[in-house]
Amino acid sequence: MKKLFSFTIRQKEIKDVEEISKDEKGNEVKTITKKEVLVPRNFFIAKPGRALMENSELFYSSKYWECVKDYNIRPSIQLQKSYLNDNGVLSEEQKKEYSDLNISFFDKQAKYQQVNSKSDKTEDEKKEAEVLLNETVEILNKLQAFENQMGSALYQNTAENIARNRTATWWMLNLSHEDKDGDFKPIFGTGDLESRLKIYDKIEEDEDSFKLEMVKKLLLAASLWYFNKAQTQEEFDLMLKMYDNQDLIEANDTLSELTPAASTT
Repeated sequence: MKKLFSFTIRQKEIKDVEEISKDEKGNEVKTITKKEVLVPRNFFIAKPGRALMENSELFYSSKYWECVKDYNIRPSIQLQKSYLNDNGVLSEEQKKEYSDLNISFFDKQAKYQQVNSKSDKTEDEKKEAEVLLNETVEILNKLQAFENQMGSALYQNTAENIARNRTATWWMLNLSHEDKDGDFKPIFGTGDLESRLKIYDKIEEDEDSFKLEMVKKLLLAASLWYFNKAQTQEEFDLMLKMYDNQDLIEANDTLSELTPAASTT
């Protein structure tokens, strides 16, 4: 099984720890005490095969038409036409500003990856990588603020966007695994969609902090790939660093806001 992205979370566990001390006569004494230790657990998003890719297209289509026909949710093209009748959503100056921000974002991201990928970085290069990362995050924040200001929230309830978000969750349910020393275990089981969703719901209902963090990162990883925001482990690590101090669900929402159309590779 090939991996798209992987990450490690340390889980708190109570374990028996052997300690060796000496008594008054200098003899070694072994004692077993229970201690809280951090145990690393490894998770990953698997690379899908052809059959799963085809199923995802069918799932997206079903959710899209469900929104349009059953819930009367407008497609984005209808929303765009209504705004075009009002001379468009953005002025030419605003379009240029938005374009410049995107160009700057990808430029900083590429420079950061180039510097950070070196295995034997000098102190100056480490500082440069940190500066570039901070600048990349700052530009991303500007993009978010810009889109919020320009009314991007209006597009959140289009049929396309709802179908994309449902499909991102679908990918997470199908691709999420734990790597137990080479033994790959599907996080949400191997049953149908409903059974996987029940496991997902149970994790959220239990409110276990470790499992919630696991699910949030798995959803972010699946969304990064599905929304074409990361295709390599390095790109994923960079995006994860950006959102390290933010709520990952909000991060996922931001990704869908910044993505006009879903694409998979």
